[in-house]
Amino acid sequence: MNQNIIEHLFNVEREAAELLLNAQTEYDKRVGKARSNADAKFKKAYEKIINENESIYKKSLQQIKENHSKELDSFYSEVKNRVQNIHSFNDLLEKLFFKNLAFPLYDLFKPSFLDLIPVPEDFRLTLISGR
Repeated sequence: MNQNIIEHLFNVEREAAELLLNAQTEYDKRVGKARSNADAKFKKAYEKIINENESIYKKSLQQIKENHSKELDSFYSEVKNRVQNIHSFNDLLEKLFFKNLAFPLYDLFKPSFLDLIPVPEDFRLTLISGR
């Protein structure tokens, strides 16, 4: 009878270990399934947010490029249409840099003075017109 009791206790312990192993296996399966479901939901939500932000970024970038182009065109046209006062500019340069000269700097570029210097005609025209 002692042998039956010991054998019965071993059987109970073996069944308990088997039950525990089955429970651990089932737990691992459920945790793995829950983890993969959570990862899939996260990935889906993450990709949705990324796509929304990328769309917003592209729209903003396009708007910025358009605004930049408009402002640059406006600036170019303003600069191109601005009247240039070469004589006043030369006077300013003379006052700032050549105060101690015996003659005004812009006198060098007057046609009468240029006739005394042997320079090509196209260079003279450039000096006279300021272009």
